[in-house]
Amino acid sequence: MSFMILDSIKTLNTHISSDLSNPVDLEQDTHEFGLKRHLIVLLRQEMANLQQKVQTLATEWDVDRNPPEAVMDYEEQRDLEEHITNARPCPPLQTQPRAASPAAGSTGSQEDDQVAPLSPEQEMTKRANRIVKNIDTNEIRFSDLLDSRLSPPDRMSPSEVSTALEQMFVKIRGVRTKKVQEYLKSKQLGSMAFTDVMASYTSAESGSTMVAKLCGLELALGQTFQGGKIFQYILGIVNLIAQLKFAIWWNTNNEPRGWKRKFKEQMKCGMEPSDAKKFEGQFNKARTSRNTVLRLYQVFGANAVLQPILYVSPEGKGSVHSNRALLDLISTRNREFIGQSTLLANLHDADPEMDAEELIDSHFQKVHSSATKLVLTIFEEAGGLAMKDWAKDFFDKFDEHKGVVVGSD
Repeated sequence: MSFMILDSIKTLNTHISSDLSNPVDLEQDTHEFGLKRHLIVLLRQEMANLQQKVQTLATEWDVDRNPPEAVMDYEEQRDLEEHITNARPCPPLQTQPRAASPAAGSTGSQEDDQVAPLSPEQEMTKRANRIVKNIDTNEIRFSDLLDSRLSPPDRMSPSEVSTALEQMFVKIRGVRTKKVQEYLKSKQLGSMAFTDVMASYTSAESGSTMVAKLCGLELALGQTFQGGKIFQYILGIVNLIAQLKFAIWWNTNNEPRGWKRKFKEQMKCGMEPSDAKKFEGQFNKARTSRNTVLRLYQVFGANAVLQPILYVSPEGKGSVHSNRALLDLISTRNREFIGQSTLLANLHDADPEMDAEELIDSHFQKVHSSATKLVLTIFEEAGGLAMKDWAKDFFDKFDEHKGVVVGSD
């Protein structure tokens, strides 16, 4: 019931917002305009309350380790209820088989009255489209984003995956150095807490050949460090940048043929045959997932590294592998989904002179720029200028990274 009410409220909110955005139909100084603005505030408060209830249900499914594939939306629920209400009573069971005898003039069959089930690809497309359609704002406050990401569960529920993807589509606001410093201090983050972390990565990247650098990064990505929630979250950002560096180097290395085989041989050196085989399988799984994350980074820029869901362990573990089909749809068809969403309407209201493609291009640039500013501000506070410069050097090459052709091996 919560899902049905939530969807109804979102639909009503969209209609009312549309009314208010059209000054021809409704003057802003009218009493009706004021009432509708007040109603929108109340509707959004109710949406927030219901969303919390939905999140509670999602958490319960996650504990069960058996979350549903998808949540039935309002239209599906309505159609199902109408079907049940209008359905003819079932005939009594026949004790003896009876030959079928179609009525005279009949050209159809029972199968014609049945709706064909959606294919897995269609179901996933429907889910991806629903995620983007649910985005009703084009920005999020940095503290709200960080608060929601500091304690990710070991296993992301479908609802949490959807929330992470929604956040990647929106610009981060309120990034002020002093405000970010105060936030980090409130979370008990010590200054220069990442000296050892950054030493391991800068050492790995100083290899004399690309194979040496890749081996160093692979080993550094497997390291663990102790720290509180905010430390572990920032460590996740560092690891995601390193993971993206690995994927970019893997897809752009111009060394002589055979370097990928040489990398694997060097990594397996000294291993028992069973361990070497295990490494090969785990690495192939991790590499494929890292390529998926790289494609998302090419769309959302620095906003992608703020989402712990996108971290892939050297063993290939993480939520990326189990959500690859959904993530690939988001990275390849995001503009199509945005075109059917409230997000595009909000962007158009803010700048009605631009066409859809220009609005989306401009928005994604703002998404990347605002996230870059947040990451660099956090890094300078957590690890000083050296850590900030390490990330800035990476983000400065974003336009170049967008042109990387991501392979399948």
